[in-house]
Amino acid sequence: SDGRKGHDKLFASEVILSEDRKSVFLKIPDMKPAMQMEIKYNLMAEDGTWLSQFIHHTIHVLGDPITLSTLGFNGDELTSVPNSPSNVVLGRSEKEFRDRGLEPGLSLTVNSLKSGEKIVDVRRSRLASLHIPKVETPSPFMESGAFNLVWEGFLHSDFTREVTIEADYRGFLDVTINGLEILSGGTYKNAGYRKLASIKSEPIKLVSGLNPIKITLASPEEITYMGDPIDPSDVGLRLFWESSVFSREPIPPNVLWFSPISAGIDRFSKIHEGRELFASHNCISCHLPSEQLLSRKIMPELLWKAPSLDGIGNRVKPEWLSKWVENPALIRPDATMPAVIHGDLPAGTTNHISAYLLSLSDSSGTMNRMIRGDPVRGSLIFKALGCIGCHSNPGEKTNDQFQRVSLDYAHAKWKPEALKDFILNPVRYHLSSRMPNFKLDEDQAKDLTAYIISENRVSLDYKSSFLGGDVDLGKELLVSSGCLSCHSMNVEFSNNYKAPSLQDLEKGDWSKGCLSVSEEAFGQAPRFNFTNKERKSLQAFGKVDVNNLYRKVSSLAAERQLTSLRCIACHTIDNIEDTWSKVMAESEELISNDELGRALGLEQIWDYQGRPDLTWLGGKLNIEWMHDFIAGRIPDKPRGGLIAKMPAFSVHARSVSRGLAMMHGIDPESAIKTTLIDPEGIQIGEELIKTAGGFACVTCHGIGNQPATGGVLIESINFSKVTNRLRNEYYHRFMMNPQRIIEDTMMPRYTNDSGKTFLTNYYGGNAQKQFDAIWKYIQSINPS
Repeated sequence: SDGRKGHDKLFASEVILSEDRKSVFLKIPDMKPAMQMEIKYNLMAEDGTWLSQFIHHTIHVLGDPITLSTLGFNGDELTSVPNSPSNVVLGRSEKEFRDRGLEPGLSLTVNSLKSGEKIVDVRRSRLASLHIPKVETPSPFMESGAFNLVWEGFLHSDFTREVTIEADYRGFLDVTINGLEILSGGTYKNAGYRKLASIKSEPIKLVSGLNPIKITLASPEEITYMGDPIDPSDVGLRLFWESSVFSREPIPPNVLWFSPISAGIDRFSKIHEGRELFASHNCISCHLPSEQLLSRKIMPELLWKAPSLDGIGNRVKPEWLSKWVENPALIRPDATMPAVIHGDLPAGTTNHISAYLLSLSDSSGTMNRMIRGDPVRGSLIFKALGCIGCHSNPGEKTNDQFQRVSLDYAHAKWKPEALKDFILNPVRYHLSSRMPNFKLDEDQAKDLTAYIISENRVSLDYKSSFLGGDVDLGKELLVSSGCLSCHSMNVEFSNNYKAPSLQDLEKGDWSKGCLSVSEEAFGQAPRFNFTNKERKSLQAFGKVDVNNLYRKVSSLAAERQLTSLRCIACHTIDNIEDTWSKVMAESEELISNDELGRALGLEQIWDYQGRPDLTWLGGKLNIEWMHDFIAGRIPDKPRGGLIAKMPAFSVHARSVSRGLAMMHGIDPESAIKTTLIDPEGIQIGEELIKTAGGFACVTCHGIGNQPATGGVLIESINFSKVTNRLRNEYYHRFMMNPQRIIEDTMMPRYTNDSGKTFLTNYYGGNAQKQFDAIWKYIQSINPS
């Protein structure tokens, strides 16, 4: 097996060939009875032919070794299975790799050629791919100019086998595996620097285990050797491999490993974390940049602002607001908002500011009315939508092992109608809210609200409960305490709070002010709830050129947002299980999928409820479609029978979709290749999807308004939603071997290892041509 959770990976330590030379006995240490077992083998016959195959079986009882002779084996002839040197040192399974300090991915070192090959960044790269547009640099820690990128680590192969390596690239490329150069090339001026080049290696031998790999990609120099200037161009790489048992594919992230210690990644990791903390905590709103910097491409997070204070008195309850103004960390330890109340401010400042904010109300108490919703149905909706991936159940009153956002104080914060309105439109008062829009109807939002604020919830500690205050004084304190540096208001008065500019901060002492550890050193600075680790990361960031905030690296931005938007709450990636699945696996509640579906108004649902994996997302979806889907602009979800519902992240969609594509080495500006109309191909494609004489695709896939013939339970995505959604390259990869991409997919594999299908009457069984004909037919379908 592949060693993932629930899949133990075992290795044979000794082997015997039977006396008739037709059977093999494997000795596997610590073998136990197994309900499902897979043995993969790669054997060479006497004539030199390689035999690569697998066996699926069950082991009910372990036999006595003494009985080997009765099966035609001589127990004295056990031969040890050799290990390569790399395996001896670093192991053969994921657990052993991790025990020895390895982590998934490759180290990526960025060298600035403008500064004499100075190392400006070292970070983890989950893929052997990247696209850097000419308007960006490969790292925020370099300004501009020529550079080279060096990926290093190990390529893991489960067997000793021959593979070919292929690259699509822009720039100057060199690839070595096991110390041997296998690829070398460059996109020279006479070939047009902007053009994508391809290069393919001769077959090379990978040993079973870890194979050292080094990839170097350099940008063109700024001038040629003749002194001619070179216009800036994009630089990029996509690295593929192919063997006799799998077709051409990007090298999967689960076979890449590296040593963070050897790469020296720790120093730069702290700087990256400090940079992200500076942006996500809105530090730039107080420490203002120069006008020159404002015109540059910036970190997307710098555009994310705090919630608007307009009408806040309509939305929140007085006691909660007072406690939040006093110190947000007392309610939510991970709050990014600091405490701005300190000893130099007048007594009762918290109540005065709260009184003013509460006066910003025009609802006449309507927002405080009880919601007429069904909390039982709301509980089902909470689970059906996957809210449990990001939030613990309201009122659990326990430390959450999954580090989800607690809702224990939601009932104390929100006026009921306001919470319902927030669920219906999270960005109304907070444009950059990380809470997505599920586009629920009014009744669903009421049910969910009723569940969240129902009885038996945690009570606030009201030691400093709201006692009222001076509204006019509160207004003065609001504009002088720094609140309006982050929060907007539709008012005429301006923010009076002053803090050092970004340029002054760069020269300042990063152990004082907001990053102080003693109350005396804080002065009038806000008090953030930073951990010691976060404080050290911010200080490390302060030692570099802080203008790097205004250098955008799209692939890094997308990677950060996968984390900050909690995409892994619902989706797996790189064999990392999503939080939703983990929570449900540990839950003692027995709720059927039918119940969850009905709570969302779904009368019929699919049997297969797998949510899309994100491992290949940037290379799977067409960028514009991906953007529109993430932004919530596509009204009909492609997986109509799936209970889960992809919510809208409207503000973040552009940054995520483009950045993910670049992470996979894809130019977001490249045009989608259009397929020429081919009547003959379309006709053959239509025949190939039929049940009679074809692959029977119509059993599970509807065609426009025509439903799948197998019924709703086994239905999958309608063919009319395929070609505008998927990249053609990904479609062909999936068709060649669906299980290699999605292990538990219901989609069958129609090809053998030689790239043939059983339908030999079309193109002689050539799978590539047959699947291309199906694509052409699907393209000809009018969207439903």
